[in-house]
Amino acid sequence: MRTLASTRDPNVDRSLGPVRAAARAGGLALAVLSVASCASMRYAATFNPTVTVEVEHPPGVGFVVDEVVFAEDARPRGGRAGTAQASCEAEWVQVLTQELLERGVRVARGGGGQNADAVIAVDVTRCETEQERSVTEREIVERAGDNTRRRIVPEYHARTRVRFRGTFEVVDQSTDLVAASRTLTHDPEITNSSIRGEPEFPSPGTVAEQAYRSTIRSITPILFRWFEVRELVFFDDERCGLNLAHRAVEAGDYERALEISIVNASACEPGTAAEIDARDLAAAHYNVGVLHRIIGDFDSALARFEQARSADPDNGVIRDAIREALSAEEAATALRSLGG
Repeated sequence: MRTLASTRDPNVDRSLGPVRAAARAGGLALAVLSVASCASMRYAATFNPTVTVEVEHPPGVGFVVDEVVFAEDARPRGGRAGTAQASCEAEWVQVLTQELLERGVRVARGGGGQNADAVIAVDVTRCETEQERSVTEREIVERAGDNTRRRIVPEYHARTRVRFRGTFEVVDQSTDLVAASRTLTHDPEITNSSIRGEPEFPSPGTVAEQAYRSTIRSITPILFRWFEVRELVFFDDERCGLNLAHRAVEAGDYERALEISIVNASACEPGTAAEIDARDLAAAHYNVGVLHRIIGDFDSALARFEQARSADPDNGVIRDAIREALSAEEAATALRSLGG
């Protein structure tokens, strides 16, 4: 006959029957697993706050743009003169010129541009206006003293949509090679509504300008340095004083937080206090790495992250931080090469 629990197990009460003894042993095993699980969750992303960091990227063309010239064929010409595409192209160039000037880039015209860093060519391949009217129902509430009346009335709508598609190309003036090219599509629309009769259609020019300005979000990373916002976990457990460093982080005092975290990592040794284990040591080193990463010291950050990974090799938060730091360091190196 096979028993459910060994009476030689010191954790099993011999006065219990086999079924109750097995349940007791199973409960103890679950308790151990629960403690291990809690220790793991303490240093999981979902159980800790985050800090926001920015990654500065070089422009997509790979060089600094101080002066540009628009290619002659980007302006109304020949058989396209007077067409919707030609009109939109001229308006698009004007919006782009304004954006470049506001960002400190010189824009050459006519026969100028011999010293330009880049030649910009734009080509509008679609610029179509669509307008339509429609009627829906709308409930209105009218109040007169203590009386309230609800009634359904027709609501008239006038919608204007512009379907826009154009290409934006940047040529490196020094090599005559295409440095970047994008095809951009935007279909903005505006609707005027009224319950007092049919409203006027929104101006096609106003709607089209939304399309032109929408392209700015896609074009500026090509020509200018741009920032990407990322979030890093910061452990704030009470063990090893991690929460003390987090308070300094919340206050924006990263220098103080780094000082505290370095002390925490030095003092956080498994066995020096109750319940301190390798995961706690890993978290302490990790926090130091995050703070080095925030101030841009990637070598020190990666060194600390590696110490953290050695102590807790299965922690996904630490692995993600290493990948993020390597990516940010690569972007910083690319920016330094532009400055050189």
